Amino acid sequence: RMGEANVFARFADEAARIDLNSAAPTVLAGLFQVLGVPEQAAKTYAASIAAWRTPPRGSSAGAGGAASAGKTSALGDDEAAKGQGAFAHAAELARVPGLPADVVAAALPHLTVYAGRREVNPELAGPVVRAALAKAGQGMNDIDNATFATAGETSGEDKAGGDKAGGDGTAIAGASGLTTVAGDTARVTVRVAFDNGRKQGAEAVILLRDFGMDPYRVLLWRDLSWRELADLDAAPAARRKTTGGRP
Repeated sequence: RMGEANVFARFADEAARIDLNSAAPTVLAGLFQVLGVPEQAAKTYAASIAAWRTPPRGSSAGAGGAASAGKTSALGDDEAAKGQGAFAHAAELARVPGLPADVVAAALPHLTVYAGRREVNPELAGPVVRAALAKAGQGMNDIDNATFATAGETSGEDKAGGDKAGGDGTAIAGASGLTTVAGDTARVTVRVAFDNGRKQGAEAVILLRDFGMDPYRVLLWRDLSWRELADLDAAPAARRKTTGGRP
């Protein structure tokens, strides 16, 4: 309670989401399948994402980046669809050719570009992400790695496979990208409900590190729409979890 309003804040580890820039194509394909996409189409979408996030040929960091981007924009659609480099925001998924808008919209709540890791923490993840991890583990040995080789994503880790996953996705081999270590980025959701009925809200992603005088840095900040606020009001309260006696 603050003044004439009730303030709600939620902190969630970004490691609970699938990192669009780092996740194995098998995990991305698993997510699409859980969202209702047929298996072959899901693999195709994952391969397109892997191709898109591959650094452009001849690209260089720093000042050369702008020149490289200019060259890319001059290419045809087929060439521009590949080698764009890392996604700056998860919403850029809509730019990948061949991905239907409804599939992108369904996938975005489960994706991030701020986790900065290949692994996902299944203990923190929601049911959709956990199911995607389980799906990736179950199909690991059946995926044709050559599909992803052209995107430079195939590795010995991907080919290794491993134990079959359990129904909740917690027993998947490392190739599917699991971790039980908390990340250093967190998504903060704040909403304010004033006594007069007015509501406001914002979402931020913060990087928790020692920056001298600052304990964190803001990577993303945006206001929540009225529809998002309504969804938050309708959503059940998040399950509280304690570790070592601390929330």
